Amino acid sequence: MQRRSKSGAILLELIIVILFFALSAATILQVYAAAYDKSRTTSRRDIALEAAQDWAEQFIGQTQPHQLMMEAGWQQNEDGSLEMVTGEGVVLRADFDEVTSDAGTLHQMTITALDKGEQVFELPVAVYSAEEVERQ
Repeated sequence: MQRRSKSGAILLELIIVILFFALSAATILQVYAAAYDKSRTTSRRDIALEAAQDWAEQFIGQTQPHQLMMEAGWQQNEDGSLEMVTGEGVVLRADFDEVTSDAGTLHQMTITALDKGEQVFELPVAVYSAEEVERQ
């Protein structure tokens, strides 16, 4: 009789240990899956930020950036803004504005990145073009 109760206790301990390891493994898998998903999201957003910074630099160096972007595959929306989907699935949206004065024109562009409909970042860019002023 003593042997049976001792083997029963060992069996119960073994079941508890196996259950503990199974629960630990399930928890660790969930943590790794969440970390992997976060890593992919961060990678997509980094690539979108690089693309936005590249277009911001091109905006500064061009006399007609709107036309350049259209030629590069950006699609024009009804409101006049341009949109492009990056290879990672992040949508870049460019809005343009100009403020003209006697001294020159301030050209502004705001690049907004949307990931799954959520705004990720907004990158404002501005270039000032001075007008030639006649001296007397």
